[in-house]
Amino acid sequence: MKKWICAVDLSINGSSLTLYNKHEDKYIFYCYNCKMPKKSKPFILTKDNYKIVIERKVKNKEDLFLDYIKTAEHVFHKILELAESIDIDFLIEGYSFGSTGKLADIGEFTGLFKNQIIKTNNTYETVPPTTWKKNIVGKGNSNKEAIINFCCEEFEIIKNVINEMEKRNYSKYTSTSPINDLCDSFCILKYFQKNIWQFFKNKI
Repeated sequence: MKKWICAVDLSINGSSLTLYNKHEDKYIFYCYNCKMPKKSKPFILTKDNYKIVIERKVKNKEDLFLDYIKTAEHVFHKILELAESIDIDFLIEGYSFGSTGKLADIGEFTGLFKNQIIKTNNTYETVPPTTWKKNIVGKGNSNKEAIINFCCEEFEIIKNVINEMEKRNYSKYTSTSPINDLCDSFCILKYFQKNIWQFFKNKI
């Protein structure tokens, strides 16, 4: 059975994640997003050491809590499908309490996702957004553009992923683009690899 680490940037409108298999040095980038422009089509692309899977989410606006339940279940089971394993450690971005918006809704959705992890006897760790940004990017208040630019400069694999997405009409710096969230999830993974990989080393 394969062993994976999954770094997740959860959102009620568009969740993105980076799956990493240490044994095979293989990445899977996945996004489930309802904000994507119509010109940006869902797609699957497989390369030697990474795979990109982009899905469009259809939001249930009539019953938001039911939407959160179904989205949490969909994203979680998609992770198991992509990894071909139920043996996964999860890394989740913590809450940004200084942000405006539907913080209570985000809390409900994140709790539902964590419940999926617990039900499969897996483990998860969390990190505040300001912590991983300061540790990896250099500033705790780094904006989306700075994070994307940093990823492109420092990590060849992310640069390649973004290039493939741009070929398919995904823009780097728009708020509706999943590129933003994919870069976040990749940086969350790098934070844990850099700082607390010891926590998982006996499980891999």
